[in-house]
Amino acid sequence: RETIHGMFEKYLPSCLKHYVTDLQGVVNCNDISLSVSVLRLLDTILTRAIVSDVAAFETAFVFCLIWGFGSVLTIADDGTDYRKAFSEWFRLKFKSVKIPSRDTIFD
Repeated sequence: RETIHGMFEKYLPSCLKHYVTDLQGVVNCNDISLSVSVLRLLDTILTRAIVSDVAAFETAFVFCLIWGFGSVLTIADDGTDYRKAFSEWFRLKFKSVKIPSRDTIFD
């Protein structure tokens, strides 16, 4: 329980702020909707083995966070790629997170 609270405190506030100030989704999403998306994704992939291993839990949490936010991001009519923008921001903000160095965090 403390682990999940710590993950939310570590990642969610800055991701929500960045989403509200710099990104645009396909549909309007409020903080609660984005948070619930992350929780629903977590609910589908968590196992006892993942929960008992802090590193595995953080990896699962980051995966769900990326897709909870990224699932509503797209390329805008003006050509702005908000998914790519989120990816670049996330890599800079959370350098300690080990993500393969492909095009974006979604690949």
